[in-house]
Amino acid sequence: MFLIFIRVFSLIQTVDSSPAHYDDSYWLSNAYYYNLYFRERDFLNPFWKGASSLSQPPVGYYILGLSLDLFNGRVVDSPQSIYEWERPSHGRICRMIRWRINEGNQHLLDFCHFIQKESQHSPQKNMLQQRDHIIGKRTSLFFGIASAFLLAYIGARFFKSLFAGLLAALIFLSNNITIPAFQQVLVDSMCVFFSLLTLIILAFLLDRIRESDRLIGPENKRALLLSVLLGFAMSLALGIKPVTLPVLAVFFSAFALSFVAAKRRADRLNLFASFTVAIISFCMVFILLFPTLWLEPLTQLGKMAQFRNNYMTIQNTVQEYPISSHQQRMDLIIGRGIFLDYELSDSTQIFYAFALLTGLYHASKKAVGELRTRGICGYFFVFLSWCIFTFLINGINQNMNWTRYYIPYVACASMMLALGVSRLSKLAHKKMKQYSPAFIRRLLFSHLI
Repeated sequence: MFLIFIRVFSLIQTVDSSPAHYDDSYWLSNAYYYNLYFRERDFLNPFWKGASSLSQPPVGYYILGLSLDLFNGRVVDSPQSIYEWERPSHGRICRMIRWRINEGNQHLLDFCHFIQKESQHSPQKNMLQQRDHIIGKRTSLFFGIASAFLLAYIGARFFKSLFAGLLAALIFLSNNITIPAFQQVLVDSMCVFFSLLTLIILAFLLDRIRESDRLIGPENKRALLLSVLLGFAMSLALGIKPVTLPVLAVFFSAFALSFVAAKRRADRLNLFASFTVAIISFCMVFILLFPTLWLEPLTQLGKMAQFRNNYMTIQNTVQEYPISSHQQRMDLIIGRGIFLDYELSDSTQIFYAFALLTGLYHASKKAVGELRTRGICGYFFVFLSWCIFTFLINGINQNMNWTRYYIPYVACASMMLALGVSRLSKLAHKKMKQYSPAFIRRLLFSHLI
């Protein structure tokens, strides 16, 4: 615990002087959507169908705007207001790359024309105020630190190991991926925080259903409240960036497997009721927070998916560090997402991999055991399935070798590594007590354990 607080203190001390990131002005300038939604309540503004709104859902913009508002920063209040930070606009990027796009690809050329047109009306990114920049970086760091404490809670509550939770939090805050990412104005720390929060609520809800004989409703208000909160947390997670999609996959798989494996009729009824309430809560809050979806939600979601696909295609053409093959993607995810971008010796790599596989094996064994004995998915399944879906969904769709893209993998690897180290420590402790002479046991365990 002491080491975690030292790490947190060190991050807080250095965040204000950390170097700027290319995208800092992008996220701060798009706090304009916070102004439109909460201050002006202008839900029909054309910006809701503009490039920034189609590129990302707006919850991350709202959180940054709220932070600026609370701490006396300056929120963009008009398209001509502030923030040009000597980065080319989308329109200039498109003009720059048109020659790289095959002239026969009319679809991408039309998309470039759209971006160029939108950039003429988008919030200007003039001179980034130092105060606003610091507020944005502190907001990102706050959610990064909060994510680490959620990992510690998951280790202590889910896996019954405070040591594993604290070690996971320490690893998560002390590697070459998260340290630079949490000191920039990025929303990826928010994505991890709300993903972990959703997992915790989901696990509590499934546990409540398993322990209760009462149907969800007036007699089981706690399960009803957890169902509503689950939908709310999912809407916040998915309302930031598409990288949070794994939580939706965990939600569907946990309820589907639990419904099939449930041993009591009351459990199936409760699962169905909880699932329905959570889905309604999720859809209502997600659409309410996103005026772009108010009139034609499915059509607009389709446009967003098409927009993002086009933008990723263009991004691969012009940006540095594109991922060009599945083998390169796999090597990067293993090297940066699992081994945390460290250059380790061969012996250290072997121990690291062994501890990681031990944690993965232990979690898998416990997850299967929970489902067989209780008939409903438990704590181990919820977190393990999130790790699996994170590597599958985000791994397949990752197109750039950008540091922030590896943060979800780091969260998974930190927890599995810590769980493996905890498990190996317990086994070593047990064996030493069993085979060591009496005087060594007294020396080691009477004072240190």
